[in-house]
Amino acid sequence: MGRADIPGADAPPRRWTGRRDEPLRADVLSETAALERLVPDWRALLERCPWATPFQSPEWQLAWWRQFGNDGLRAVAVRRGDELVGLAPFFVYGFPGEPRRLGLLADGVSDYQDVLLEPRCAQAARRLVLARIAALRGEWDVCELNELRPGSPLLAPELPATLPPGLRAETAPLGICMSLPTPATAAALHARLSSRFRRRLRRADEAVRAAGRADVVMADAATFAELMDALIRLHTRRWTERGEPGGVLADPRIQRFLRAAAAGLLEHGRLRLYALRLDGAPIAALLGFADASRLYCYLTGLD
Repeated sequence: MGRADIPGADAPPRRWTGRRDEPLRADVLSETAALERLVPDWRALLERCPWATPFQSPEWQLAWWRQFGNDGLRAVAVRRGDELVGLAPFFVYGFPGEPRRLGLLADGVSDYQDVLLEPRCAQAARRLVLARIAALRGEWDVCELNELRPGSPLLAPELPATLPPGLRAETAPLGICMSLPTPATAAALHARLSSRFRRRLRRADEAVRAAGRADVVMADAATFAELMDALIRLHTRRWTERGEPGGVLADPRIQRFLRAAAAGLLEHGRLRLYALRLDGAPIAALLGFADASRLYCYLTGLD
């Protein structure tokens, strides 16, 4: 799903102009069309939310929902006046013989999960979101929020004491996302590497260049389809050779979701899809995303 597939995507986003004395209100959205209509304000809130990542963007979340959505959408939209100041895109799901779960959209494929809140009214908006969760208590048995970033408002130290009656919270470590602070120049980054790693890097570079004409390209509108095809082909081939057919891309719905989400993120300047080509043929690919201060390395494919 690209930007053109999202209703209202071409409408200009609005800046937050709400007055502090206006009351907040929270609505639960159960229809996909209602969530899609939020896209311009959703995107504007994403830009104002300092802890947001590309995984909270409408391009990522709606692309996932179009492939894996059910009839359990329960997105909580918080407004002050006409302005969107909070969005918690929940949904209810379950498997036979297991408790009904309430989770966030794109669970299982997002490195970072979270809610979006306007910083100037984040605590009040969070209270309303939790109140709506409590009001939906008859529809779910376990609220399972995976891959929350450490500074999430849903992990705030004061949260357990402020939960609505009938709710209690437990936290546990889950995924590990390694990060590397990068210096201002490539040379400074190279100097930080161990001498052993620099030798390996130099040998790899020499081997590739000896094999033919090598270049690294980043996807744009003209090369996007070709490089996505290469990423999927290289990733699935590598995992198939390891005895795990397809790897994480074995499900065709995952492939369709990633293509659609990446296309939408490309249109908004957040996609970083790179390929190493040898004599014009891709032999390695990296699917990543970017925001103002971070590069997110998401998926690779290697020949």
